[in-house]
Amino acid sequence: MLSLWLQQYLHLTPLRAGLSMLPLSVCAFLVSGVFGRLLHDVAPQWTIGGGLVVIGAGSTLLTLIDLGSSWTATIPGYLLIGAGVGIMAPPLVAVGLAAVPPHQSGTAAGAINTARQLGLALGVAVLGTVFRNVGSGKTPGHAFVDGLNTATMTAGVTGILAGALVFALYARASRPTHAPVITPPEPAQLA
Repeated sequence: MLSLWLQQYLHLTPLRAGLSMLPLSVCAFLVSGVFGRLLHDVAPQWTIGGGLVVIGAGSTLLTLIDLGSSWTATIPGYLLIGAGVGIMAPPLVAVGLAAVPPHQSGTAAGAINTARQLGLALGVAVLGTVFRNVGSGKTPGHAFVDGLNTATMTAGVTGILAGALVFALYARASRPTHAPVITPPEPAQLA
């Protein structure tokens, strides 16, 4: 949807529209390299959940686009989304690969990539539907921007809620299911 806005309303060529999205990819690349080393020993709920929240915040920033915006209005959102992807992706793959024996790591990597692609396809379908259904009865430019802003807000809220869900699930999994039983020592053991 953003690429359509860049090309149809800002009249950028496909090459320039693609280059305007480069901050997202560069930021994800740099952050994953830095944070992969720094956060190696941090629990995955913090990196995966935190990364999802940052992605959600970046998507929410994309709602600042209006009819008078230039392509530079996307940069803050792209940088946050890239940072979130860079924070989340390495531990997500590590957790997936750690869940299986080493001889099944290829299968696990394939499953992770398949799930990622399925999530992207589902996200495009849902957000495209939201985009399409907003703005009926408005001028084409306003309808497009309203649909774009509603879709990016939906993506942002979904990312933040997904991060909160990761935090909650990990917190629940790490709680003991019952109170530990403490038995007093026998008198013979005290002597």
